[in-house]
Amino acid sequence: MLKKNIYLALMLGCFCFAETSGSFSFLSAGTGARALALGGAFTALADDTSALYWNPAGLVKLDIYKTHFTGMFSNMEHGRLLGYAGIYEKMENGAGSAGISLHYFRVSGIDGRNASGFPTGDIEYNAGVLSVSYANILPAGVQAGLSLKYYYASAQDITGKGFGADLGMICKPFGPYFSAGLTIKDINTGIIWSGGRTDYVKTLFVFGAAQSIIHEKISVSVDIESDTVLTFRYRLGSEYMVNENFALRLGINNGDLTAGFGVAYQNYIIDYAFAMDNDGFADVHRFSFSAGF
Repeated sequence: MLKKNIYLALMLGCFCFAETSGSFSFLSAGTGARALALGGAFTALADDTSALYWNPAGLVKLDIYKTHFTGMFSNMEHGRLLGYAGIYEKMENGAGSAGISLHYFRVSGIDGRNASGFPTGDIEYNAGVLSVSYANILPAGVQAGLSLKYYYASAQDITGKGFGADLGMICKPFGPYFSAGLTIKDINTGIIWSGGRTDYVKTLFVFGAAQSIIHEKISVSVDIESDTVLTFRYRLGSEYMVNENFALRLGINNGDLTAGFGVAYQNYIIDYAFAMDNDGFADVHRFSFSAGF
């Protein structure tokens, strides 16, 4: 009975983020402080390593450095920890770009109880998604990317595993300063749990557009997201490049204000984002670090 109660709690997503149900609802929190400061309106931009999460097609645009790494860590209230790390490599002779990323979530201090309601000790919930991505330019000039995903979760002696994929495209139909993007996220076969039960990660369809103006010093972007039952969300973002080493950002994530900045020095970048927590517990502050080689 205890195992059943834990499983039901995971399915309700009570440890995670309210906007998406299920044990992998932490994926809705996004990643990369730059993208988060833009409200998550990053599908058509996708021009840093967090493209591994937002739109794998964006890896084709990353040509400043041959290898690039980014990482983000967020220690939130209620025993929650969210982390992300990604690295990509631009291959030679037009062979495209490839990358790998890990998205990790943990909740500690969960109160375990048996069927009679008596405490059984604390429970720790762990979940992660490992992605391997590839992107290249199609003959028509359209950027295309694919991420293959492995999902894993555990709580006490319960484990869940599954496989999925993201598909992404970016094109520039009206010249170099406007881009349009499309990502289909988490096409999956379901998470199979101990005992044979299956939990499906919500598949999302995201359309984005981005426009650069005033000598590419300002960018404006918008994302519209829908699930399979046509529940829509919107995201807006704007970035102002004060100079080549400092940027200011502002966004709206489905009505919640976001903001942040980025500081660059040589081949290192530190980004900061302020955003409302997805589950409404508290505001969150996120930092990410990037390095190119």
